[in-house]
Amino acid sequence: MYLIVKYSKDACVPVSIREIDLIEEVITILHKQSEAILGKFISLNDASNKAALESDEAKLREINKGLDKDGRMLRSLYESMVKGLITQDEFVQMKSDYEAKIADLSNLANAVRTNRKDTERKTEEFRTMAEAVNDMIGNEKLTAEVVERLVDRITVSPDRRFEVRLRYFDEFEGVCA
Repeated sequence: MYLIVKYSKDACVPVSIREIDLIEEVITILHKQSEAILGKFISLNDASNKAALESDEAKLREINKGLDKDGRMLRSLYESMVKGLITQDEFVQMKSDYEAKIADLSNLANAVRTNRKDTERKTEEFRTMAEAVNDMIGNEKLTAEVVERLVDRITVSPDRRFEVRLRYFDEFEGVCA
């Protein structure tokens, strides 16, 4: 009796590999990426980024001053109209102008805050990656924690080649480009 095995075109083909070969390949890939990770981490934390964050803070202070000033002016418009210093038409026009300025300044402040949060988030992501890679490089061991932090998926093809998909692949590509 013959056993006939049919595979669909998308079926997984069983492949066996030695664990040590897989571990060595993952360590090699992570070593290659470590320079990119650490280089990007350093560039995100260098003085220019700190200066950019300080610049964002200065922008926010100026925006808040403008918002405060325009808010006070908006509140004083009604008093000016009641006192007869401006007409009702002037009041309506000036009120509209100040409200538009306040809306623009608020949008600008939100954009600055979003930019700052993105920079802080990216810095933290690269700090996490750098710590994981430093742990791995320092120990020359591939621990479950390092794999969990850095490796998304490992695929072994029927010809026993490895494809290691890293969690932060897009960032690696950006740094290496």
